[in-house]
Amino acid sequence: MAISVITTCGNSAAVAGADICAGLSAPWAAKNGWALAEMTGDLTPDGMRKSMNTTAWNIDGVRNDVCAYAVEQLDDLDGVSIVCETGSS
Repeated sequence: MAISVITTCGNSAAVAGADICAGLSAPWAAKNGWALAEMTGDLTPDGMRKSMNTTAWNIDGVRNDVCAYAVEQLDDLDGVSIVCETGSS
């Protein structure tokens, strides 16, 4: 998946995207710029914010990559997917 994100968004965006994904999947209650910066070893969230605000993201390409990855990882003909949009489980 990292390779396809690099080709979709560029190398620096892929690194920032990987950091963001790792932070968002971390078992922390607070998932904000400060928490992501702390996780990546940055002193402030400025670099993460700059990456998110100035990178030209190929939204369709990233969506397609994430969908393909999810299907690859979760593909099960007998499986059921349940999504909780409230933010709590």
